[in-house]
Amino acid sequence: MKVVIFGAGKVGRGFLADLFSRAKWDISLVEVIPNTLNLLNNEGEWNLIRLKDEPEIITISATNIIDGNNQTAVDLAIQSADLLCTAIGGSHLEKWAISAFMPLMQRVERGKIDIIFAENHAQPAELVRNTLQKQLMQLSDKNAEEKLFANLGLAQAQILRSCIEPSAEQITEYGKLTLRVQDHDILPLDADALTSPELLKDVPGLRPTHNFSLELTRKVFTYNAINAVVSYLGSIRNYDFLADAANDEEIALIAKASGLEASNALISSFGFARDEQIAWAQRALAKYQDRRIVDPIDRQCRDPIRKLGVNDRLLGPILLAIKLGLPCANLAIGMAAALAYEPSEEEKIRDPTYAKLSEMRQESNSKIVATLCPNVSDVTKKALENVLAEGQKSLTNMN
Repeated sequence: MKVVIFGAGKVGRGFLADLFSRAKWDISLVEVIPNTLNLLNNEGEWNLIRLKDEPEIITISATNIIDGNNQTAVDLAIQSADLLCTAIGGSHLEKWAISAFMPLMQRVERGKIDIIFAENHAQPAELVRNTLQKQLMQLSDKNAEEKLFANLGLAQAQILRSCIEPSAEQITEYGKLTLRVQDHDILPLDADALTSPELLKDVPGLRPTHNFSLELTRKVFTYNAINAVVSYLGSIRNYDFLADAANDEEIALIAKASGLEASNALISSFGFARDEQIAWAQRALAKYQDRRIVDPIDRQCRDPIRKLGVNDRLLGPILLAIKLGLPCANLAIGMAAALAYEPSEEEKIRDPTYAKLSEMRQESNSKIVATLCPNVSDVTKKALENVLAEGQKSLTNMN
């Protein structure tokens, strides 16, 4: 079997390539960053340091390294593939889909193929589908759309493994392409979107899941919510790394309580089994407390406006709890901390969305809520204002 992985960054070579290497698939890596491309071509393989009690070194190699700027080579790779994966970043998906359109049209002529999107994007499959549909409108073949989407699966995946940069000592010992990876193998993906699920049965860790949108909501409202609470509170307390913040006794208590609040809302709304959902929250906090995973706080706090989105990690579970009449006081502390986020000058330059956050927090809570949640009812807005005010009060008492 042949898989083509677009993106040889942390997720591409630190997670996807690991899974398919263990299944003994032929792996083609497509990369556009010159430095990474040169390293891959020169070294031919890379090491993963699996973060266990006794770290395990895994060496992985790709069958082919492809320059993503060489469209001819990319087209040939797509046409010969049994499966495609992307880990290129959500902001690059539209451009990727445009360039992949014609080779995909040629590829489906010989049978079905799936694309797995391992992206930090809310709806990567929908984005790619919409982009491909725009390209189809330029063709004269009226049957082209049916032919393409009858044979092309667009499956979103859920990334739960942390892949982080190595230390200077590890680079010296194991090479510049080395990555430290969490001891976690499971990659859930949208089972209902696949055209050829039988191909994936022998790939360890791939877990096709039905009703996948619900699983995504669970992940965002549990893992991401706890992460946000830890990260923004950790930033206020000047921690540099996520694990240090998560092991702060007071932050850990608030994070644990936030996970319970989010879990209660999810259980009440969607019927998740209580033991299973509570275990999700416990695993999330345990992951962030693992000091072997060296993850900078600044990286976790970036893009605060997006993370304060109405369906995202903080407001999502808060609004669900308000709707159900359930407590969300600890999640509200996390929201207050996100609004109070004050990064370094270097981070302010790196994250242009911070300026909007800075402007927003000069406003009253009613205006903040109206900006963040323009389409919710006035009753819900008022309830959220009260919840936020209590969160801000609790945050002040922490300081």
